[in-house]
This record gives sequence, C-alpha cells and structure tokens, in this order.
Amino acid sequence: MRKLHLPLQVSVRRAKIEDAAAMSRVIRETLYSTNANDYPAPILAGMAARAAPTHLRRHIREDFAVVAELEGWLVGTGMLVGNEIRKLYV
Repeated sequence: MRKLHLPLQVSVRRAKIEDAAAMSRVIRETLYSTNANDYPAPILAGMAARAAPTHLRRHIREDFAVVAELEGWLVGTGMLVGNEIRKLYV
C-alpha cells in the first residue's frame, strides 16, 4: 500500500498517450469495485473492453481527456467528447 503525505495535493492535467494504460487501470478498477452490483457481468465486461488502452489512446488524440494525479500516481480520468462528459472515473 502506498503511503500518502498530508496535505494531499491533487493535480489535473491534459492526458498524454503514455497515460492510456494507467487510465485503463483506474477505469477498470472503478468499474469492478464500484459498479459490480449495478450491472450484469457481460455489461461490465463490455464497459471494461471499451476502456482498453487502445481505445483510450484514440480518445486522447481526438477528444479532450484529462487525468488527476495524487503525488505522481494517476487516480482519476475524464473526457469531454463534444459537449458531453464521458469516462469520468476516480
């Protein structure tokens, strides 16, 4: 477990292509830990598949994607696609 230092400093920045794997990890961990009781397993699997790094790289290139970092550790992500917020996970 990672030890955090107080006060916590969260920073938000534009996502880079090299963030795709960490973004995928955050999204998948959130889906399976928070949404497991909300959706049947096949739906969750489909949502997780759309959070694959290859899909996220396309969003990073074509849309406005951001990441949140806590002490250098990627802890959140979100995207603005057109005028719609998508894939907002922490």
